Amino acid sequence: MNQSKRIAQLLNKPVSLSQKFNEQTKAKKNNFGNQPPKQWPKSWKTVQYKAYARFPEINLPTPAKTFALQNVLKQRQSSRQFGLKPISKTKLSQLLHYGAGLINPQNNEKRAYPSAGGRYPLEIYLLSLKTELPTGLYHYYIRNHSLEQLPMVEDLKIKDAFEENWVSRASLLIIITAVFKRTTIKYGDRGYRYILMESGHLGQNLYLVGQSLNLGCCAIGGFVDNQINQWLDLDGNQESAIYVLALGEQP
Repeated sequence: MNQSKRIAQLLNKPVSLSQKFNEQTKAKKNNFGNQPPKQWPKSWKTVQYKAYARFPEINLPTPAKTFALQNVLKQRQSSRQFGLKPISKTKLSQLLHYGAGLINPQNNEKRAYPSAGGRYPLEIYLLSLKTELPTGLYHYYIRNHSLEQLPMVEDLKIKDAFEENWVSRASLLIIITAVFKRTTIKYGDRGYRYILMESGHLGQNLYLVGQSLNLGCCAIGGFVDNQINQWLDLDGNQESAIYVLALGEQP
């Protein structure tokens, strides 16, 4: 360790990147967004939706009604074993609607997971490997409960983004990205923490709904960020992949 880091340690100052991140994102009085709602700027109150209007759109089936939460909670586990049966459009519809979708007809912005300040910075992309959809990349357009088909990256190789061989056996990869400014415009650097918390809420939803549909699911934190961002044509700064889940029919 160099001399400057030794001095920083002696002064109880952050040294590693994780410590510096923790220090930089500590809450200050002025970054909680606690002003009275009447004083909020428009950017704090407007929920943004991302859409790919120039690409083909696939409407999903109407999702079924309910599932038993208690049993699903008991059965939830990470599974890396996937069957050969393709995931149906019906199951995709239910997974996306109850895991991430707009679930309250009286509130066109409310989703199935909490979001700091109702900013909803997360976007969902799908890499269909073995579903009833054609193989390829899709964006979940939440307002229409539909999938927008994106151009497929030529010679896309799963192993380029993941070290684990089992990932290529999945039927579906759900890639969660964050449009950071949606949250940081209100909460500053602290907002980055909120975004990571939110992705965990969303990930657990997908686990539980997937379990109710007899889908194996495994969250993945270890992936090559730049490779996945390249697949999705993201800049990695304004919007970037932050979480991936692999799913497939249970064997």
